[in-house]
Amino acid sequence: MRQSQGVQVHVEHVSVCRKGKLILNDVSFNVRPGTLTAIIGPNGAGKTTLMRALSGERPEQGRVLINGEDLYADPQYWLTQIGYVPVDNILHGQLTLWQALIYIGKLRLPHMPQETLEKRIDGLLTEFDFPPDDPRRHRPIRNMSSGERKRAN
Repeated sequence: MRQSQGVQVHVEHVSVCRKGKLILNDVSFNVRPGTLTAIIGPNGAGKTTLMRALSGERPEQGRVLINGEDLYADPQYWLTQIGYVPVDNILHGQLTLWQALIYIGKLRLPHMPQETLEKRIDGLLTEFDFPPDDPRRHRPIRNMSSGERKRAN
């Protein structure tokens, strides 16, 4: 049975080609549970391509293991367990934080019952320092500080 007590990511020899051009060549690294990992580099270095490979877009070569299991063997499961914060905000600024997360939840987990979805969002918001009585949950995202928006994303 899978456990979600932390996520370890092991990237092994990932290579990606686009339009006949090698974008990533033999990339390998490990991410340990409870650590912060940054992917940095100049424009065109392949950062976005690497993030796509880590988000379920199968590379030409190599593999991505999450807690020892192949990401590409069961992407539906793993993509609900992992995430990353992109440079640009992905949440619509007109929506409140609660509305945005409900909307995203319905898109990503369409068969999840509404009550279960709301409980899951409540738990995640609390975990990210937006407790149940926090008025920021019902504030438009555009009115949040940049740090709050990053946590929301």
